[in-house]
Amino acid sequence: MKSVKFTSDDANQKQFGAAVRKNVNAYFKEHGISNKGNSRMYTKTAVILSMYIIPFILILAVPMGVWP
Repeated sequence: MKSVKFTSDDANQKQFGAAVRKNVNAYFKEHGISNKGNSRMYTKTAVILSMYIIPFILILAVPMGVWP
């Protein structure tokens, strides 16, 4: 996955970005959470994708008559 990078010449914005990055990394480390995702995220992704893909396949595969 490609990471998003914000660039600026302003020193205050660079300090802010470094502080946010440090705090976020500390939060993940403190709580023992992977910053790449966990099984809950993968399950949620699978459910959401299936909610899109299954109806789409049914629309294409099931023959439907014209409604009166």
